[in-house]
Amino acid sequence: MATRDVRVPVLGLTVFAIGLLGYLVTQPWHKDDAPGAGNSSNGAVQSSMAQVDPDFLAGVAQLQAGNASNALVLFRRFSARAPLVPEVHVNLGFAYLELGQLKEAEESFQQAIQIRPMQANAYYGLGLVYEQYNDLELARGAMRSFIHLSSENDPYIRLAKSALWEWEQHPLGQKSVKTQ
Repeated sequence: MATRDVRVPVLGLTVFAIGLLGYLVTQPWHKDDAPGAGNSSNGAVQSSMAQVDPDFLAGVAQLQAGNASNALVLFRRFSARAPLVPEVHVNLGFAYLELGQLKEAEESFQQAIQIRPMQANAYYGLGLVYEQYNDLELARGAMRSFIHLSSENDPYIRLAKSALWEWEQHPLGQKSVKTQ
């Protein structure tokens, strides 16, 4: 099975994540209603850290340049300092996906969703992971979630709709064992 080049989707999703971070930084979050903050009062502070953190920004640049291994090191280092930033988990997921580490990619995307259930690009990544597992039922569900949470202006909405259309042309697909 040929692997898909994920660099273009990763670039767009990274730009989306950075734009989302900019939006979040300008919002008047309170400690009790910070997205993904859970019981922690520093969730919004951690999320805004990604916008200026050198490890996060360097990781994004490395991922965009196709250096997923280098990006992984930088994102892990940032995640250790700010574990409640869903954008870092999404980027970790795309780095793992590029490296073919599907289990780790899935876990990273799921972590982002656990922190912020409306993290659209995490669902996009999950769709790609489930496609690699040949579980088209889960891939379709994840991509539908991405489409539902995204605006029609999202640069990846057309790709998501195209992937969904393609997957809907196939039978449900056999579920493969998640070994990676």
